[in-house]
Amino acid sequence: MQNTGKTYLNDNPDQSLFIVTGKTFKTEHLEFEEDSEVEDAELGHISDNKSDEYILDRVLSNFNDEELRKYANRLLFSLPEYNEQDPRKVKTIILDDWIMSGQQMRDTLDGVFEHIAPMDPEINLVVSSENRLFKGFESKHSAVPIKACFVSHAANHPYASEFGGAYLTAAHSTGDYPFEGSMEDIIDAVNKASQGEKFYMPPLTNIIRPYYSPNYRPYHIERLNLLRAMGGRSILSS
Repeated sequence: MQNTGKTYLNDNPDQSLFIVTGKTFKTEHLEFEEDSEVEDAELGHISDNKSDEYILDRVLSNFNDEELRKYANRLLFSLPEYNEQDPRKVKTIILDDWIMSGQQMRDTLDGVFEHIAPMDPEINLVVSSENRLFKGFESKHSAVPIKACFVSHAANHPYASEFGGAYLTAAHSTGDYPFEGSMEDIIDAVNKASQGEKFYMPPLTNIIRPYYSPNYRPYHIERLNLLRAMGGRSILSS
């Protein structure tokens, strides 16, 4: 998205981009759930950071200070920022890594259409199946077009994913649920047979996700916010 985003902002100087992630319309209403934290901890997950926010931070890493200063007021990430703009001059981009069953994307789109009336919403993914690129994403609101950096091809062997016959796996996340589910069943069986000692998912069975690290910081999102707070002055020159 970083290059197309820059191109769009350059070619349309009176337009803004509203970048939507799964948390955009949930941030103010998030409630802490102890059970979910315990479950996540047992699976080795130590953060509620999501991949779409991580991707947003990676996208912003391609903007230098001068570009962020130039586009700061036209890169929108929250509903209050969107509401300050003329909606006819805002293009809405829903950002994620990929779509599997589609439920998370449907939930995100429900939030979009509940809070705003986007003029030309568009889903930007890291990777998408060819079928979804051709048809877009069907929701109860409309068919939303999809753009992606890569096209996934279907797995043609018998052990194919239940989500469309393709495995979508990368360095920071995995969609190989049959494997993960099998390992969780094994760990659960071991714990039931153990004499009190608690066992967890072996390290090599969990894909490393940088945004789950206790030291992870969305540095480039923070950089943009700092530039805004400094009135657009370059961090490097300060």
